[in-house]
Amino acid sequence: GSNFRTLAEIAATDLDTLISQHIQETQALAASETVFSTIDESNLLYEGSTDEETQRRIFELEGRWVHAQGVDAYLLELLTNKEAVSLREFINKQKERELHFLIFVTNARGAVVAATKRPPHYYYGDKPWWQTAYDKGKGKLYISSIDYNTDLDAYTFTIAVPVFRDGKVIGVLARILDASFFFRVLGNVQVGKTDHAMLASSTGEVIVCPNAPIK
Repeated sequence: GSNFRTLAEIAATDLDTLISQHIQETQALAASETVFSTIDESNLLYEGSTDEETQRRIFELEGRWVHAQGVDAYLLELLTNKEAVSLREFINKQKERELHFLIFVTNARGAVVAATKRPPHYYYGDKPWWQTAYDKGKGKLYISSIDYNTDLDAYTFTIAVPVFRDGKVIGVLARILDASFFFRVLGNVQVGKTDHAMLASSTGEVIVCPNAPIK
């Protein structure tokens, strides 16, 4: 029993360290000068427009984006600007690049301004995770549970952080990871010859079991 407890503590520490590392990396990405300049450039597009006109324009783009109609110029800009290039360089330096589904940045209105690849949506301001991270302009760390992402057709783990400049939240940076990295950590824990480690929620629900599908 004491051996099992030790192994459980090791697995918990490994997971905690891994998640903390991902959070710190995400916060560092949100503090770069390229993020600030990219968001500033996007805000120039709204100059001279009222809030209603700006929101109407964003909603129109979202509708065209989802149906991939006439958004090639916008998509090209989002994928090739300095911040998008910087985010892809970050992924390329990672040991497990395949764990990254997508990293993207939105401005304070929830519109995407940079991404490592085509995001499923252009507007995220109405998403609960975005609203939590933006927190009405105050900013808050958002960490998801292990969710099935219908847009990506995969189980994902999302970290979203506010982009602060001079104490003001000017946008949100989101990092969507393949939840399989939980399997990799827990799968390395060997308990005797046949048993294994599992991850359970605070309510006792099994979230991850290396011997069963993630759902």
